[in-house]
Amino acid sequence: MCFKKAFLFCLLLPLVPALWAQQKYALVIGNGNYTSFGSLANTINDANDMTAALETLGFTVDKILDGNRAQMIEGVTRLRNRLSVSSNSYGFVFYAGHGLQYNGVNYLIPANADIPNANYLGDMAISVQSMLAELNEAGNALNVVVLDACRDFPAVWSRSMNRGLGVITNQPADSIIVFATSAGSTASDGTGRNGLFTSQLLKNLAIPSLEVVEVFRRTGADVSEASNRQQIPAVYNQFFGIAYLGEAGARAAESIPLQPPPAKTQVEPAARSNQGINKESVYAIGLQAGIQISSFVSISDTDSRTNAFYISLFGSYRFTSLLSLQTGLGISFDNGANYNYNAGNVKESNEARFTVLDIPLLAAVTFYPAQNLLIRVKGGPLFSFVLTDIKNKYTYTDQVTSYDQTDNIEVSGINRFSIGFLVGAGIGYPLGPGNLVLDIQFFANYLQKNGTNLGRLTDHFGLPLILVGYEYRF
Repeated sequence: MCFKKAFLFCLLLPLVPALWAQQKYALVIGNGNYTSFGSLANTINDANDMTAALETLGFTVDKILDGNRAQMIEGVTRLRNRLSVSSNSYGFVFYAGHGLQYNGVNYLIPANADIPNANYLGDMAISVQSMLAELNEAGNALNVVVLDACRDFPAVWSRSMNRGLGVITNQPADSIIVFATSAGSTASDGTGRNGLFTSQLLKNLAIPSLEVVEVFRRTGADVSEASNRQQIPAVYNQFFGIAYLGEAGARAAESIPLQPPPAKTQVEPAARSNQGINKESVYAIGLQAGIQISSFVSISDTDSRTNAFYISLFGSYRFTSLLSLQTGLGISFDNGANYNYNAGNVKESNEARFTVLDIPLLAAVTFYPAQNLLIRVKGGPLFSFVLTDIKNKYTYTDQVTSYDQTDNIEVSGINRFSIGFLVGAGIGYPLGPGNLVLDIQFFANYLQKNGTNLGRLTDHFGLPLILVGYEYRF
């Protein structure tokens, strides 16, 4: 047992320093296929390419394409919850789609919105100010909000309104808010894969060693030059520190050229399945199988050990980026004991086998020390039910009298319910839409004593339970 604990400690020890690494989370929304307001040519491309660029910089990205109002609100709430875990975390919001301002309030338009007139904007669209207030509650180090939403809104009732978005008022501290063009103006969709503003932002995000304020200073200058000063981005800065969106490292000591070298104006989208651990999803289901090493029973005051095969189906719900609740069903086969007795010419062997159903209710804490790794620790009560009667094979041999007898007995009447506790730790690696996981668990149940002709079945332990499986996140 000491060796097993030491092995587990050595396995996890190198990963401990990474648990305190700076966390960076982003929400990317691209609305282009509107049900009531036509289609926008580049917004989906903008969202896909921005997702790839931010993931390259080490951000964990929650991407929403053609989102409805509920999905957009849930995305903002998830981002706030993740950022609130650490006061040193960075947040980034990128939105490409329709947006407008009415009575001094800026709104982002969901893809399925059917807004009959401006009076319904508060109920059917997303208030930018509400989104900023939500992020401000996280209390993290920096939030960057980029809105490429200043396109010409096609609704008939909007033609008498001011064009584009309005000036940001009551801006939260430690935030940088960027409009693709100045307040009251509309932005160009561009002639290529991306909108004009997003294409220049992607280019500058790809330049190493740029501090965050410099990224947007250069992007504004590039957009202004490319549009012959017809489109000038607006940057509202309430952040007075020094921050790098990528790995900081030795960047502060590097010199920044006056003009960036020529670079591509777009970033090809990367496949989501191999970008890293899927941390965005709230729900997960999984299947695991493995071996229950040294399952332990006490029968007729005789201790013995066997290994059992174990299979588990589980589901989980994520409350925050760290905390989740996991439950499910686990079945262990071939539990039991072997007892052999030799005295002189008499030999006795006693073999018992039974199947157990486990129902755990676990609280889990998940850490993300690297882009392609998760570490999870969990614990909670474990409820167990013996599914089958104990099948007992008893053999008696007396060589003196040449007596040999084998009896197969199925014993019922044992107490079938027990309650115990389970603790465990595991690691995960991204594979497709979910994660490949390895878990090591320890559990102990207490089965109340109940006399039978087999004896007393009192205890049932798994030391440890090693499972390999897959969790699908959605």
